Amino acid sequence: MTQTRKFRIKSAGAAYNLNIGFTPTKVTVWNLTKWATDAQNVKFIWHYGMAAGYALVEVAEDNTINRKIETTNGFTLYDTAALTTNYKVVTGGITDANPGVVTVASTTGWVAGDSLRFQNLVEMTELNNISPIKIVEVLAGGVAFTISDTSSYTAETSVTGKVYNLSKDVEAEGFKGITIGTVPICNDDDILMVEAVLDNEYTNIGDIV
Repeated sequence: MTQTRKFRIKSAGAAYNLNIGFTPTKVTVWNLTKWATDAQNVKFIWHYGMAAGYALVEVAEDNTINRKIETTNGFTLYDTAALTTNYKVVTGGITDANPGVVTVASTTGWVAGDSLRFQNLVEMTELNNISPIKIVEVLAGGVAFTISDTSSYTAETSVTGKVYNLSKDVEAEGFKGITIGTVPICNDDDILMVEAVLDNEYTNIGDIV
């Protein structure tokens, strides 16, 4: 699927981190202010096959358009996005008791009634990937909580496995986009049109020789 977003920017003359919502495979910038001015950089292109900082620059001349490669201060992918996790690693095991006690690194943000799912437990495998289990009580100390009766199960003493909180949202933080360097950002007050494309529809045929 191809995604395209377009932006109009009034340059401040300094490199700019543009939040696109995805890391693009191609970016094109047109300088509308300089478009009809001789001997000016008027168009800038970056493609995912180019190194970070590069830009293919089109320069307006008297009768034609010349091209040159800039190797620094062009375009660089910008990605600070991260997902908040909705799981805890089982760091202190799970008791075979009624109620069972689960020890994790921290219970911050988790409360009684939250629905859980366990994965990759080595010993108390009875809990792996079954119907959601609710937290009965978050214990004092901030590192443990109780669940239902686990007295008939094998105690989990290994430091392994994860417990996912199905009641918590997984949210994206930061943003994805591109840094428009000092070459394509041009001069202060220049008006720029930016087109960013994410295209994964190409079919890789490989070497046809």
